[in-house]
Amino acid sequence: MSQVKISIIGAGSAIFSLRLVGDLCRTAGLSDSFVTLMDIDQARLEAVYDLARRYARLLGSRLRFEKTTELRRAVEGADFVINTSMVGGHAEQSRMRSIGEAHGYYRGIDAQEFNMVSDYFTLTNTGQFDYFLEIARLIEDTAPDAYYMLASNPVLEGTNLISRTSTARIVGFCHGYRDVYDLFEVLGMEEQEVSWQAAGVGALAAAFAFEAAKLLFSLYLAELARPDIYYGFLAGLVAFSFWSYYAATILLLGAELAHAVEERRSRGALRRRARAVISGLRDGELQPQRRPPPSRGRPLE
Repeated sequence: MSQVKISIIGAGSAIFSLRLVGDLCRTAGLSDSFVTLMDIDQARLEAVYDLARRYARLLGSRLRFEKTTELRRAVEGADFVINTSMVGGHAEQSRMRSIGEAHGYYRGIDAQEFNMVSDYFTLTNTGQFDYFLEIARLIEDTAPDAYYMLASNPVLEGTNLISRTSTARIVGFCHGYRDVYDLFEVLGMEEQEVSWQAAGVGALAAAFAFEAAKLLFSLYLAELARPDIYYGFLAGLVAFSFWSYYAATILLLGAELAHAVEERRSRGALRRRARAVISGLRDGELQPQRRPPPSRGRPLE
C-alpha cells in the first residue's frame, strides 16, 4: 500500500499538518504517497505546502504534494480523507465564546452537555456538522472506497452523525485518552504498571454501569421517590448525596474489576514463562542453574 492518495482537509493548521507529514515520511509503506493539502485560506495553505515539501526533503522522503482550495478536487480519488478543519476557524469560536460570556455563560451557553467548561459547541456547531456531511457526500460520489478519518472536533458527535447518515467509512480519532497518563502521574504511578487491557475493561464496565445508574436513578426520583415531601428545600442536597454515593461505588467497582483482570493477566504471563522454562529444560536448550555449595567456615577452637 505504498502508492496511495492522502487528502488533508483543513491543512492550514501548520502544527497538525506538519506532524502528520512527518509521520507519513517516517512510514516506509507510505513513502510513495501522493498528499493533497486543502484549505480555503490561500496564505496559510501556501505556507504549509512550502514547509511540508521542505520537511519531506529533509527526511529524505519521496512523498509528493499538491495544494488546492477546492474540496471536490481534494476528495476525488482519495484513499484516505483526513478532516482536521474548523469551520470559521478559531476566530469564530472565540466570537461565539465571547457572546456567551457577555451574557453570563462561561465558555458559551451551548457548551457540550451544557457543563459550561467545554470548547466543543453543539448548538452553534451546525456549520461544523454540515461540513462533515458535505465531505461524506463527496466521498460517496468520488471516492467510495476511501476511509474518512475524522480528527476535527466534535469527534464523537461527528463520527456518530456520519456513521448513521452516510455510507462513507468513518473513523474518529481523539487524543483525549492521553489524559489518563497525567492521572497516573498525579497518583504517583508508573505508566508501565498499568496495562491498557485491564484499565480498558474496568473503564468500560464502569461506563456502562454509570449510564444504567443514571437512568435508574432518574426513574426512581421521578416515579418512586419524592424527597421534597420529606426533606423540603434540602431535597436537592439529599438527592445529590445519594447520587455521589452511587457514583463513587461504581468507580470503585470498576477499579476492582481492573485490578482483578490485571491479577489474572499477570498470573497467566507467569504460567506461560514457567512452561517455557520447563519446556527448554526438557529439550536441553536451557541448563538449570546450580547453586554453589555453602561455604564451610573454620571450626571453632
